[in-house]
Amino acid sequence: MVQFSSSQVFNEQLSSSPRAPERRSVRRLEFTLATLVNRLVWWLFFTSPLSYIYAAGALPPGDDPRDVLALELPALLIASVLIAGGTRFWRKRALVDPIQSGEIDLSTPEGLGRAFTPFVLNVVLSAAIAIFGVVLTFQSDVPAYTYAFSAASMILMYSHRPNAPDLHAPRSGDSSGPL
Repeated sequence: MVQFSSSQVFNEQLSSSPRAPERRSVRRLEFTLATLVNRLVWWLFFTSPLSYIYAAGALPPGDDPRDVLALELPALLIASVLIAGGTRFWRKRALVDPIQSGEIDLSTPEGLGRAFTPFVLNVVLSAAIAIFGVVLTFQSDVPAYTYAFSAASMILMYSHRPNAPDLHAPRSGDSSGPL
């Protein structure tokens, strides 16, 4: 008994179809990390700091803004830098390198499943940076903390977007790698 994988059957259907060139381009786009679910998850977390910014701006100004520079601000700044560096390192190790080497095959449900957890962890940890600003704002009554930490969070999340160029699997005939 001969068994075919789903990608082999799909490739045969493409080659026998009269509209094969059109479907091949769609097929290439489909097998990236930028699936509908991943895009929705990313957009949800990417836009969440905007609600924090709105909430911080809607807070009534306090009579006496408290000073949070003593302990909380340096601790949360260090935590933010560590999270940013850690997510960049984890993204490269858990997503970029395996996708580029072919270890994670995004054309299979198993490959997309293996890539989903590291992707979501990176996005959630990046969103946590904006939460640090909210905490500082609630403690100090100064909305500038939320603005700054939310901006940093959104910049970091932009680098983790699911359609980033380094998250696309290399084409089989692509020889543009390092020399």
